[in-house]
Amino acid sequence: MLALAPLAADAFPYMPVLLVEIMIAVLFEANLHFIMGPGGMHSFGHEAYFGLGAYGAALFLKALYLPMEAALVLGLLLAALGALVFGWFCVRLSGVYLAMLTLAFTQIA
Repeated sequence: MLALAPLAADAFPYMPVLLVEIMIAVLFEANLHFIMGPGGMHSFGHEAYFGLGAYGAALFLKALYLPMEAALVLGLLLAALGALVFGWFCVRLSGVYLAMLTLAFTQIA
């Protein structure tokens, strides 16, 4: 169905936008599944890295006038840097303390 979606773009002009938003939600929820399922960590902070990457890519694109490809790569690196800084504090904790610290870092981000 996903492969045939571009064929319906003439009849439904909102289809590409809708599919992109669905794929972003799928990526977000897959991330949450792996953190909370096999990882066993109850984290409230994983969405902060999506925000850091998206906000960083937008700033690199609009403020520094970088090409889209470079902005996306630098946005990814900014999210990885944020994860490294936040993770340095969070990996030492577990249970309620981990949940509360990740929630606090999400609010900061």
